[in-house]
Order: sequence, then structure tokens, then C-alpha cells
Amino acid sequence: MYFRKQPAGARPRGLAAFTVSACLTTSLTALCVTIPAEAQTLHLDEVIVTAPRFTTDQSSLSKFTQPLLDTPQSISVIGEDLLRERGTSNLNDALRNMPGISLGAGEFSWQGNNPTIRGFLARNDMFLDGIRDFGSYYRDAFDYEQLEVLSGPSSVYFGRGSTGGVINQVSKSPFLSERMTAMVGAGTDNTRRATIDYNLPLAELGPGAAVRVNAMAHYANVADRDVGKQRRWGLAPSLALGLGTPTRLTLSYLHESANDIPDYGVPWYFGSPAPVKRSNFYGFDSDWLKTEVHVLTAKLEHDLTENIQLRNIARFGQYSRNFRISEGVLAPGTTAQIPLGSVQVARNMWQGSSKETLAFERLEMGAKFDTLGMKNNLVTGAEVTAENSTPLFQNTTGVPTVSLVSPTPHVPFTGTTFSRLYSETPAASIGLYAVDTLIIDPQWELTAGLRWDEFVSNFKSITYATVPNTPQAAPTMLNPPATGQIKNVDSIATYRVGLVYKPAPNGSIYFAHGTSFNPSAEALSQLTSGRALLTQNAFLPPEMNQSVEFGTKWQFFDNRMQATAALFRLQKDNARIPSTTPGVNILGGSQQVDGFELSLAGNILEDWRARAGWSFLDSHVTASAAGSSILGAPLVNTPKNAVTFWSDYSLMPEWTVGLGGQYVGKRLAQNTAASFLTAPSYLTLDASSEYKFSSHYAIRLNIYNVLDRTYYDQIHPFRAVPGAGRSALLTLEVTY
Repeated sequence: MYFRKQPAGARPRGLAAFTVSACLTTSLTALCVTIPAEAQTLHLDEVIVTAPRFTTDQSSLSKFTQPLLDTPQSISVIGEDLLRERGTSNLNDALRNMPGISLGAGEFSWQGNNPTIRGFLARNDMFLDGIRDFGSYYRDAFDYEQLEVLSGPSSVYFGRGSTGGVINQVSKSPFLSERMTAMVGAGTDNTRRATIDYNLPLAELGPGAAVRVNAMAHYANVADRDVGKQRRWGLAPSLALGLGTPTRLTLSYLHESANDIPDYGVPWYFGSPAPVKRSNFYGFDSDWLKTEVHVLTAKLEHDLTENIQLRNIARFGQYSRNFRISEGVLAPGTTAQIPLGSVQVARNMWQGSSKETLAFERLEMGAKFDTLGMKNNLVTGAEVTAENSTPLFQNTTGVPTVSLVSPTPHVPFTGTTFSRLYSETPAASIGLYAVDTLIIDPQWELTAGLRWDEFVSNFKSITYATVPNTPQAAPTMLNPPATGQIKNVDSIATYRVGLVYKPAPNGSIYFAHGTSFNPSAEALSQLTSGRALLTQNAFLPPEMNQSVEFGTKWQFFDNRMQATAALFRLQKDNARIPSTTPGVNILGGSQQVDGFELSLAGNILEDWRARAGWSFLDSHVTASAAGSSILGAPLVNTPKNAVTFWSDYSLMPEWTVGLGGQYVGKRLAQNTAASFLTAPSYLTLDASSEYKFSSHYAIRLNIYNVLDRTYYDQIHPFRAVPGAGRSALLTLEVTY
């Protein structure tokens, strides 16, 4: 970060005029610096200010009133600085900086980001500024201020879901100084990317008015993966009124549009990923995944008094997709005795479209008051949500097989496509909550939260024949479609308690216990299989989860360095498993994850910054049934050990180099007796070099997978998606 010294009487661009000190404020952080007397009297061209990086002191969520140091929960935060330095362009790449998270591949019935947190699927636990972000799309990072991962069951804060935790994307918002940052990049894998972030105060609209516009265009192949392409663009304007006043209004809009050739990886070959070239692609170069996202948000805040604040936030979101996806699986009858060069791959063709909508309203009050000499920080509120999902799923017959060793993606698509199922799942939910942090004395704090949710879903479906009656699959009087309806009403209370002890002002030790619930229509569908179109969870009560966590958090070196450690147990006591009645599930299973996480982030020395994390997850199926997971087996997509690390060093004020990577232990894609699939462990390394020509211009080189390792990044019970090969990205950054 640079402040350029201005001529006498000049007003620095983007900052209040200063003589001795200056402050730069964003929506989340404030940085104040003092300019030494020598710098004021000497004719210096510029004053260089080095700010601590890779650390954040506060969550963006209003339900968390205390600093992260005093919050009794594992919360990992990645700021814009680290995302920028690593050349991060999407959510999956951002999550690779966090231990305890592993990535899964897309499905037939949904696509997009598919993370697992502490052993439990979190596809339905992604939030945008504290509101559920449900759409089936691959999220770009161009509008991220920071990214937060809150580990452990937290239905008190977020409603349904959050078994292993939640992912909260924090959007960029306006502030009261002018600034423009533009980045243009080009890469070896045909990457072309451009972003712009422009903030402008608008005094003519009144005190505290500002507008901010973020925009992105992205085109890329995947290094050493044939055919797959990423093509998307995005726009995120926002307007703020009344910043710094008792009444503040922020209006924002997010649009993301993508037109990709989806990559569904390589098939499993008798328990392991097929031993084929990393570049093999088993689909058609005419496949597509088109998504479009529109999210409109209005947030109004009013300070009734210094200690009482009212907040209201409303959102409307619409997510649409249209797709044809190829999935390669070993052809029926394949045995290990068949020579590899003679093995054929059947291509499952999945086609369809869907539209998801969200209407959300939250009214919340934050209050600070004293009770019996103890300070209270209370947050209480009500949420009302209306959601709907309307997918059409289609199948295809007559698609020829292809060689496992030498697939042929550059041929015309052949096959007959027909409708299999259309459904809609309107859902309405109400949530009432209260969370209070009681500061008993300077060393002890108690947090307690209680929430009640009612989630009402009404799944309706039309199921067509398993083979086409005509090329258009039109139903006839002799073969009418089957209809179904499943309505669930789930009323659940959840809670969370946490106790914090502060042995020193810069450290805390805590205990926390929390619960969450997973209704059968959590994903706005009752389908338990997008292939067989089963609804085995019909009318089942929600699964219930709980966690116990002991942890400690510390800040060192004048708060430049943060260190955390957590020991935890997550337990699902009524997991869904098959019953003795075919096609029906019961809540008779259980799953358990014991583990710990360690993390370190901040400035080790003035010129040396680092971020590292290690998670250990000892997961087990503790109760099961025939045809389900093997008793005692690890949970799927849950590596026992995972490490992430990144460090950079400023060789001189203008030049910074960085090195880091990720280690992920072996993972299971499926843990049933019929199919035990294992993806091997891997280690990848990345590097960067950045040179600042001035306070306005910088150039950065990122090299990914420096060692060019072959590894399997995203896994699924039917396939494994190889990670990208070695690639490089050169970015020019301009800031004013």
C-alpha cells in the first residue's frame, strides 16, 4: 500500500487532506498511519506504508458482536489481499486456502461449487452477505471483500443446514473516498481475465453517499484438460446513502453469466481413477452449461441510540441454468482382465434446465445494555423466506461408447433426448432468533443463542417413461406420466452456547456447543437420486447434528499475527439410511467426526507474511444398514490430513515473492460395500512474484502447480476430476 506525498496545498486523491496522519477506511477495516515529521519536511516522492495482511479482526455478520479473538467458534477469514496475491478468480480456488474443506464434483441434478466442511456436504450452506446463496453455479471472486468459513453446526445463525459449517461470501460495498483498481491478465492456459473496481463519493446525493461498481470478464481453458472451457462475465454495482450518519441505506445488484463446456473428469477404474492421460475428455466439445444469476439486495440500518440499532435487509434472487453434460463410466461388463486399450466407456448424457428463486426479508435489532453490572450484546430478529426450484431433467439414449484410452470429443453429438422428470418445490420458512453475549467481567464472556425455524416444502413431480415414446418423449394415453406430491412441515428449535475465558488481553480459551438440522427437502427437492429419480426420504423428519468444540485464539507481535487451535467432535445421530422396505429410508444411521485444526496468519516479520492451516479429521460411520455405508468407514470426501500454506516475502519495497500450496490426504468418493472408491493424496505448490513500479502500477506473475503434479481435485461416486496442470498467469494492476 502506498501514499504518494503531494505538493504543498494539494489534496491527496481518495483521502482526506492530511498533514500529520491519515486514515483509509473500507467497509470492514480501518488503517490509520502517522506520517513522521521528517517525511513532512523532506521532498520525498512517496511514502510507503506497509499494512499487516492475511489477518482480519471481525466477522462481517451482524450476529457476531465480538471480535474474532473473543468469538467461541472456529471462523476462518480470507481477505481481498490474499485473494488478489494468489490470482484467485473463483470460489473453489479461494477455498483451497482453508483447511478442513475438500471439493466435490457436480452432479446430474445440480452443478456448481460442491464443498465439504469437516466431513459434511456444504453445497446448501453457501451464503452471500449472510443470506442463503442457493443457485447451481460456479461463483466468481471478482466482488469478494473477504470470504468467511464458520465451522460447526450453526442453525442458530443460519437456519436449516450448516452441519459441518457455512461459507459466507462478503461483497464489496461503497466507502467515502475515490478509488479505482483495474486488473488485466493473460495465462498459458488461454486465460484472459479483466476486472475493474471503481468507488466514487457522490456528495450531490447527500452526506455519506457513494457508488461502487465491480465488473469482470473471464475466459479460460484448463491446463492439460482437453475441451473444457470457462466463459463468464459479471457486474456488481452498489449505491450507499448516509454512510457515517445514523441512517444508512445500501442498494446492490449482482449479475453473473456463464457459458461453459463442463468437465466431468475421468471414470473410476476398479476403485481408483482410471490410469489414463490427464488430458482425456469423455464428453463432446458441443456440451454446455449455461447459468445466469440475478441478486438484488436492499439494506437499511438506523441507529435509534448509541446502543440500539435496527437493521432491515431484503433480497430477491433468481438463478437459472441450462445444460447438457457428458459423464464417462466404464461400459457394462468391463472386467479388470480386459486390456486397458480395449476398455470402452459409456457416456451418460444429462440434459435439462432449471430456475431457482429466492425472496428474503430480515428485521433485526442489536442492543447493548447492562444487567446487574454485566454488559450485554444482544442481537434478535426474524427472517421470512420464500424459495422455489423448478428443474426439468432429461435423459438420452443411443449415444455411442468411446475408448477409455483414446476418447474422441471432437465428433458430432448423436443420441435421442427425452424428458424424464419435471418438478417444482415451493418452500416457505420463518426463523426467530436471539443471541446474547454477556461480558461477565474482563476475563469471562458467555454467549447463548436460541432459534426456532419452521420450514414448509411442497414437492410436486411429473415423471415420464424411462425410454422415449417419440423423439420428443411426448406422453400418450397408453403411457401417461406419473405424478407425485410430498409435503413436509418441519418445526425445529436449535441452540448454541459458548464460554470464553481471557487469560490475557491478547488471548482467549473457549468452549462451544451447537446444534443444527437437515430437513429432507433442504435442497428444494425430494429426489434422493437424480438417476433413478427416487424419493426415499419422503415425509422423514430432519436429521439432527451437534458439535462440541474446545479452542484457543491468540494475537502476537502487536496484533500482527493470529494463531488458533480447536479440538472438536461433530455428530449426526439420526442419519438417513435404507430400511428393509425397498425405496424407503429411515433415520437409523449415525456419523461422527473427531478432529482438530491449527492455523496461523499474519506478519512474522515486517517484510514476511504467512498463512498456514492444518486439519485432522478422524471420521467414521458409527451406525449403518445393508446397502449403505460400511460400518466404521471414513465419511466420503473427508481426508484425514489436509494442510494449506502460503507465505510471501518483500525482497525490497517494490518486489515481493510468494510460495505456497496444499496437501490433501487420500479421500473416499464412495464407502459402500458395493463400491469403495479412493482418490490418492496429493501435494501441489504455487508461486508468485509481484513488482510495484509505483503506487499506481504493479505487475504480478502467478505460477500454479509448479511441479506439474497429476492429482484429483474434485471427486464424485461416478468420476474423478483431475486438477489443472502447470500454468502461469501474468496480471497488470492499475490503482488510482
